[in-house]
Amino acid sequence: MTDKTNIIERGSTFIEEPVERTRRGILSMIIIAVMLIIAGWRWSLTEASMGFFWILIAVVISPALWIWPTRIGIRDGEFYIKRLFRTKVIPLDRIARVQPFVPSPADGRIWAYNVAGRLGWFKNWEKGLYFAYIGNTDQAFIIELKPEADGRVRRYACSCRNQEAMMRAISEAIND
Repeated sequence: MTDKTNIIERGSTFIEEPVERTRRGILSMIIIAVMLIIAGWRWSLTEASMGFFWILIAVVISPALWIWPTRIGIRDGEFYIKRLFRTKVIPLDRIARVQPFVPSPADGRIWAYNVAGRLGWFKNWEKGLYFAYIGNTDQAFIIELKPEADGRVRRYACSCRNQEAMMRAISEAIND
């Protein structure tokens, strides 16, 4: 099967899916952008406050853009999360399990953005501490890594357009 967003080759697994955002999340980002533009226009009346405005934008938006996921996939024995500026890579042999995940609104935010998806560190009573790269919570799944030498288990919650195919590909790759 050949497609620009989903390719599975025989012998080696390659699958890549885009991270989708909810309409509510996209609308929230548009509203925030409009508010920032209006605030910038209003503050541009005084030069002193304009510098503060740009610093505020850099502090608020830059971290979100740094971790914002665009695509996730599997290639050459690695699971990867493409972000705007970097790619997070996890070797498949470090993954213990993958399963569907329904984030709770009661999950504690450690350091997170929850506007157009879920980005950052969260704590769930059931799963524990996890890092979220979720665009649409209806398409979420969680990857649990094997315990490290100190016993700590890392978890990454992700989402993509074709959640079942991605989870199946990861399961097949880690069970081979």
